[in-house]
Amino acid sequence: MVGALIESILHNTYENEMQKMFTQLHMNSTFSERREAIYKHRPQYYHLSNITSGTLVKCDMIDELISYEGYWPAGGLISSAEDILKFGNAMISSYKGTNGFLSQRTVQELWSPETRGMSIPYPLNTSEY
Repeated sequence: MVGALIESILHNTYENEMQKMFTQLHMNSTFSERREAIYKHRPQYYHLSNITSGTLVKCDMIDELISYEGYWPAGGLISSAEDILKFGNAMISSYKGTNGFLSQRTVQELWSPETRGMSIPYPLNTSEY
């Protein structure tokens, strides 16, 4: 739903908007995963398309529970530990009000627990987890 809202409001694709953010934050190793791409050092499903040449082709990962299409807003991004650290630092700096990535109020709202309409869970006894 968030991806559709971003595309509708900004009149651009979710992928392009995410790439703008990655560029702004200097996250040079982060990008949207492409179903057809083969990434070095990444385990994926492949099949042999030509026995003679030994050519590998990436297989779709589809089962009865999940379809691979249109899942970027749900996490279809590839990143590095360094880039994830850059994103985390940008969020912390925004929370402290020391950069312009997001407003301090926006980050505080993002990090506030949602309590409207929630009931307080009953305490668990020692035999439950």
